[in-house]
Amino acid sequence: MKGTTIERYRLHVRKFAQWGLSVEEDPTDPVEMDEVLCDYIHYLHEYGQPKSHASLAFCGLIYFMPKYRSHLHLSFRALRGWNKLRPPTVRPPATRGVALGTAAELWHRGHREASVMVLLAFEGFMRNAEVVALRFNDIALPGDMRLGVAPEGTAGVRIRRAKTGGEQWATIQDPLVVEVLRHFMSTSATGESRLFPSMTSDRFRTAFYRAQKWLGFANAIYTPHSLRHGHASEAFLAGVSLETIMARGRWASVNTARYYIQTGRALLLTVSLPAEVQLRMRLYQKWPRHCFRLPPATSWDADRLGGYVSVSRAC
Repeated sequence: MKGTTIERYRLHVRKFAQWGLSVEEDPTDPVEMDEVLCDYIHYLHEYGQPKSHASLAFCGLIYFMPKYRSHLHLSFRALRGWNKLRPPTVRPPATRGVALGTAAELWHRGHREASVMVLLAFEGFMRNAEVVALRFNDIALPGDMRLGVAPEGTAGVRIRRAKTGGEQWATIQDPLVVEVLRHFMSTSATGESRLFPSMTSDRFRTAFYRAQKWLGFANAIYTPHSLRHGHASEAFLAGVSLETIMARGRWASVNTARYYIQTGRALLLTVSLPAEVQLRMRLYQKWPRHCFRLPPATSWDADRLGGYVSVSRAC
């Protein structure tokens, strides 16, 4: 389990313990602990606290005190009831056009770290924390001698620690993303330095929300995880096999990958794109190099970037 998750568990178990002291509750056995935790969950619900606080306290207590796992029946039912009253909000997957548009908006406004992070998260099927943790020498641009023989024009990313294990790999095939990444890294530090030194998961999330409003959405409807979800949905709709998607997205479970794809296709149809968003997306997809002030494309580059041009014509 990741250290950040354990810290969140510790924080909310401590808050639960402090609340217990404030109401003079001192459980001495698992049954009493279940009753007190159930009361705490009801307290959080009544006073409008986030549901995640209750869930983290529940899971954290089990993590730090495994003997309680089979005794927290009332608390489990309280959490389940909360979920029924307030079902979790399901966010739609972000399309390639949304990823390019938000990245371009961030780049124009000087938020270049966040801009490149959006492109990497989409193209590499990467999670928020995975992108934030990248270091300069985790990136292998085309021609990197460390890789020996590699597909021409393809970049790679070493993910030191992912949700499903350590030392994993993400492939960056899109030539535009490779060129933007090369341009960005030419002005960055080297070696073990962080690739995005000023960014945290929360800062990236905030920047991504702002970029959606700059793109023309009234409210942010995508989260950073929508980028990973979006590329999986796009790949399947383009005829890519489930096995290939699982390999590129580093999913360990077939059921999880299939759920992504099934829900992703349906959720795409729940999104309403304002006219301003559609206009900006068409412009960015038609002139993708101009969005990031890259040098004019050669005829060979134009052929490689034909996917963006064809998308813009289809809009």
